Amino acid sequence: MSSKAIIIFFIATILLLGFTTIEPVMVDVEGLKLNGRVRVYKVTEILAWDSLGERPYQESYTDEYYFNTEGNQIQTSSWIGDEYQGKVVNNYNMNNNLLSVQNFDAKNKLMFTELIANYDNNGNIIEQSFYEKDGSLYEKSIFVYDVNQNLIEKKVSLKIYISHGDAGKSCSGKIRYSGDTLYFHYYYKYDEQDRLIEEKITNECDELVELSKWKFEDNYFEKVKEVYDSTGNLTSKEAEEFYENGGIKKFINYYLDSLGTREEWNYNMNEKVNNIKLITPNKEYFILEVEFDFNGNPIKTYYYRNDTLDRIQTVKYKYDSRKNWIEKVANTGSGSYSIYRANIEYFD
Repeated sequence: MSSKAIIIFFIATILLLGFTTIEPVMVDVEGLKLNGRVRVYKVTEILAWDSLGERPYQESYTDEYYFNTEGNQIQTSSWIGDEYQGKVVNNYNMNNNLLSVQNFDAKNKLMFTELIANYDNNGNIIEQSFYEKDGSLYEKSIFVYDVNQNLIEKKVSLKIYISHGDAGKSCSGKIRYSGDTLYFHYYYKYDEQDRLIEEKITNECDELVELSKWKFEDNYFEKVKEVYDSTGNLTSKEAEEFYENGGIKKFINYYLDSLGTREEWNYNMNEKVNNIKLITPNKEYFILEVEFDFNGNPIKTYYYRNDTLDRIQTVKYKYDSRKNWIEKVANTGSGSYSIYRANIEYFD
């Protein structure tokens, strides 16, 4: 799950709970970003709970990332405590395109190949296949491009899984069951500036599943996305604003519910999140504001309910000479915290 998806999930959960509580969830708004030509990045999280000492320090997990000279992540190895869990290996071609992803167990025995991809002479992906642990195919996509290298078609076959019962109706009312394969066809349209303006998704019977449209205002500085279902009803709406340098300035997600709820992300000139707001007119609203240090990492996150400060989440860092953090202490503001320690090796 991406950092943005984590925050959206967190905010959506608060909305569903009616703002009755705000759980002490650590929010990572940046993700993994490294300076310099990193060869190995090893990070360990140590869980250190409340100040009463009811839960002692304990080593939680370690992830070790390996990179090639081109900056591609080629391997990730994992441990729980001192127990090795296995590794994931990414394989690339001479053009740095990802060809496959392989999963190995704790004895470094190949369990399965998760992903296989093929590319054309222009470096565009033309076929992508995902596999289950037993080697069976569960998703395959075929891509088609125009002369400007814009993606204009995508054909997807997807095996569906549910715990029980049927998976609903698809393609002229045909019942689909767990283990069946669904087929979708994506069509893309662009304007004269090669900007994506429409995505249409149909099923194997060429029936409309979903239609998305993008509109631009003031050239590239404003963009609106509207999504419609098969009956033509508007199901979601998003709006983006940009700085003149092309960096994102604001993102707004309209929930289209009866309360008129909207979610706003505001960014500074360096594309760092300044604040995130969840606003419901005439109801309580949630605001998250972030402060950054001189290296651009978040150090304080303020959580508000209406105009009342609920808690402050703090993060303290120690850096190496390349301005990558080697220790991070994250305090949720509710009595619990975690310590992260990193060992970094560079090519030069």
